[in-house]
Amino acid sequence: MKKQFGSQNGFSLLELILGAAISVILVVILTQFVGIITNIQKYLDAKLPTQADVEQALQTAVVEIRSIGQSSAGAFPIEAASSTTFTFFSDIDRDGLMEHVRYTIASGTLQKGVIRPVGNPITYPSSSETVSVPVTNLLGSQSSFAYYDTNYTGTGAPLVYPVDVTAIRSVMVMFTADISTTTTPRSITLSTLVTIRNLKSN
Repeated sequence: MKKQFGSQNGFSLLELILGAAISVILVVILTQFVGIITNIQKYLDAKLPTQADVEQALQTAVVEIRSIGQSSAGAFPIEAASSTTFTFFSDIDRDGLMEHVRYTIASGTLQKGVIRPVGNPITYPSSSETVSVPVTNLLGSQSSFAYYDTNYTGTGAPLVYPVDVTAIRSVMVMFTADISTTTTPRSITLSTLVTIRNLKSN
C-alpha cells in the first residue's frame, strides 16, 4: 500500500522558521514596550515629588509674602529685594510676632532662612537663623523674584535693580525645577504674582 504525503502531521521547516521569527519579533516588541513603561515610571517617580515640592514651596511663599508687615521691632516690612533673594517680616507661625524670613535661590536650591524675634526689647539675632531647603533641582537662571510698585496694572516691566524696597507692592515669584537632564520635558515652571496686603495703597 502506498503512503500518502499530501497531508502530514507536524510542522514543516519553513513553518518552524517563520514561527521562531515571529516569536523573536514579539519578544523584541515586548521588551521595548516594557522599557518604555519603565522609563515613564522613572520619569513620573522623579517628576511628581519635585513638582509637589515646588507647588508646596510656592503656596507657602505666597501666604507669607501676602502677610508681610512691619517687624515686631518696628523695622520696615521689607528688608532686601533682589532677583535671587527676598527678605521680609511676616508672622509665619501665627503667634502675633513677626518673623524675619529670607528666601534665597542659590546653588540649584531654594533656601529659606527664618529668624524668630527674641528679648525685650525685641531683636532678631542673625546667629539664630534656621535654614531649610524646601526645593532642590532648581534652575537658578530661570528662577527669580521680580517686584512691582503701585502703578502696576497687570502689564509692564518690573522695578529695576537695585530695587527701592519702600516702593514694592507686589512680588512675582517664579520657580523652575529640573526634572531630568536626559528626558523631555526636562523642567517645570510655576509662578504667581502676590500682592502684599498690608502695603496696598487702595
